[in-house]
Amino acid sequence: MEPAHLLIIDDEPNILETLSDIFKEEGFNVHATTTGRKGLEIIQKEPINVALIDIRLPDIDGMELLQQIKKERPNVIGIIITGNATLQSAIGALKDNADGYFQKPIKIEDMIFKINNLLEKQALEKELRESEQRFRIITDQSLMGILFVQEDTIVYVNHAFCDLVGSTQDDLLHGKFEDLLGLIDPADRKVFLDQKKVLDAKSKESHSLNTYQIYGSNSELHWVDAYARSIEIKEGIGLYIAMVDVTQKIVAEKKLKHLNRDLEAKIKERTQELEAANRAKSIFLANVSHELRTPMNSIIGFSEALLKGYVGDITDEQEEYINDIYDSGQHLLSLINEILDLSKIEAGKLELHANQVLLVDLMEQCRKLFKEKTLKHQIHLVITIADGLELFTADERKIKQVLFNMLDNAIKYTQDGGKVGIEVEKVDGMVQFTVWDTGIGIKKEDQERLFQPFERIEFPGVRVPQGTGLGLHYSKKLVELHGGRIWMESEGINKGSAFYFTIPQPLQAHASSSNTLESS
Repeated sequence: MEPAHLLIIDDEPNILETLSDIFKEEGFNVHATTTGRKGLEIIQKEPINVALIDIRLPDIDGMELLQQIKKERPNVIGIIITGNATLQSAIGALKDNADGYFQKPIKIEDMIFKINNLLEKQALEKELRESEQRFRIITDQSLMGILFVQEDTIVYVNHAFCDLVGSTQDDLLHGKFEDLLGLIDPADRKVFLDQKKVLDAKSKESHSLNTYQIYGSNSELHWVDAYARSIEIKEGIGLYIAMVDVTQKIVAEKKLKHLNRDLEAKIKERTQELEAANRAKSIFLANVSHELRTPMNSIIGFSEALLKGYVGDITDEQEEYINDIYDSGQHLLSLINEILDLSKIEAGKLELHANQVLLVDLMEQCRKLFKEKTLKHQIHLVITIADGLELFTADERKIKQVLFNMLDNAIKYTQDGGKVGIEVEKVDGMVQFTVWDTGIGIKKEDQERLFQPFERIEFPGVRVPQGTGLGLHYSKKLVELHGGRIWMESEGINKGSAFYFTIPQPLQAHASSSNTLESS
């Protein structure tokens, strides 16, 4: 920080020299002269902070010189020095804008202390003026409407507040806080007045946020968010209020609320239509499936009778064709049963027929059913039952259908010579089934689609077996009917897949060795 500049004006050379030496040692930049005229020239050229002026000078009266200096530099600290002071002359000097008064002989310590105090006060006042100026610049440029109230009197309003209410600063300044009531919607005036309650605590930490309507410059009501806070200003604690016009936001929120209400009504109406259509579809599918089962059973039954020779011998070519009819009939009957069961599930009419299922028998049925396919494609089938699992409670036919669907898919999508497996274990009080394979795998982005109805995943360069895309969706419904969960995991193409499902229940666990069956 630059040292203060001190100007000494005294017609006695000895005093001038002595004071100059003392204040230089104190760190001041000292300027000295014996005449008032020369002192004015120095004031005009140098950044003088303090002027020590002898009251009797050869060319001008010291008090008159102080007046001229103050006119030139209002912020200069002026101190009068005299050799014959009286109380009356001291009071007169202070009234004439002198900041201090010393009598010869001067007590140097008192003078230095006084000057340093006055310089510190001057620096604080300068800092305060600059702070107030910065504050006014910020608040005057703010888009928020700002006002200060102290002892019920408006002591400051910014331009944004004036623009908001359509008044000028002259109209609002020095008016009463209650005078603003005419600008507030009558229904909100109590809320507005309640903002003064933040002053009751006599604390700078007290604040509140309210939303109310205020008449704007166009005499129309505007919604404002008003933040009120107690704040310390020169004369004590005052009230600070900042307002933001939120009319557009509130109007938009009301419109959005109406739109949401209309949308909810339309969604409800559309949902009811879709539910009705879905019920009609389920009833239609159930009726059609039921009607299709009778002729399909006849086709399968007569085909089987022909194959067993009940109506006479048949040629090898005829046997081949009848086998195709029989296999196709079985496939179509399976699809019809799936569609019928899905319709019943969606209609809430499919019931579980729970019984005790022997896991070893269930796994053996899986092995036997797919033995021909695994041998044909040289696929190694591994079936593992964890220790202690023998029985579990479920609808055996439905669980068997889930396993058959998963196992059929695993074999279809596994290359010749690969591996397929079934694992059964107890996890968190549930029986968990895992059907895994070393097949072509499934990309991450396709995995969520698998359990959707009629979804079939395409694999580049791979001939996808025929199917409806209902198998996994049907399996998911059957597992959920048991209160279980179904999911799958795959690290990607050519990295195999694993399908899981759980059946919750208390298990009848028996200690026995692990049962492992392998196809030969």
